[in-house]
Amino acid sequence: MAKESISGEENVREHYRTICEITDGDVSAEVISVDLEGMKREASELVKIADNIVVKIPMIREGVKALAWCRDPGHPYQLYPRIQRRSGDPGR
Repeated sequence: MAKESISGEENVREHYRTICEITDGDVSAEVISVDLEGMKREASELVKIADNIVVKIPMIREGVKALAWCRDPGHPYQLYPRIQRRSGDPGR
C-alpha cells in the first residue's frame, strides 16, 4: 500500500475491496502487526473484506502461532518470510 500512497486502515480495506471486485483470483493482504494479538485482530478483519482475500502472516515466532490460530477452511492463510535482524547483527 505504501507504493500506492495509501494509508489509514479504512483506506487500505477499501483498496483491497476494490482490487477484489475487479479480479477473480486471490488477492494477498498482509498483516502489519508483529505481535500475536495484533495479527489475530488484523487477520480477522482482512478475511471479512472478500472471499478471495488470502491473508499473509510473517514467518516469525508470533506469526507461526497466529497461523495455527487462523485455521479456517473458508479463508486461506500463508506464511511469508520477514527477515528480522537482531541488534548488532551485521546481516551476513
